[in-house]
Amino acid sequence: MEGVLYLSSQYKPPAFCYNCGKAFPWTERKIASAVEFVNIQAALSPEELYIAIDSFERICQEDDLGLNSSS
Repeated sequence: MEGVLYLSSQYKPPAFCYNCGKAFPWTERKIASAVEFVNIQAALSPEELYIAIDSFERICQEDDLGLNSSS
């Protein structure tokens, strides 16, 4: 249709800023939710929790770069 902007349903906003690398607010919320879930489900030491947080951030970055895509 002429004059209508079509936004694909496949658009996925980036998780991290390409300029500075900082996580966008929606990414920070996802990481915080995952950390909260892990804290509730397992009794982790502070070191294990740090490793889990770092892992969540890396997973988000890899997904943002398309390294975890199934296509």
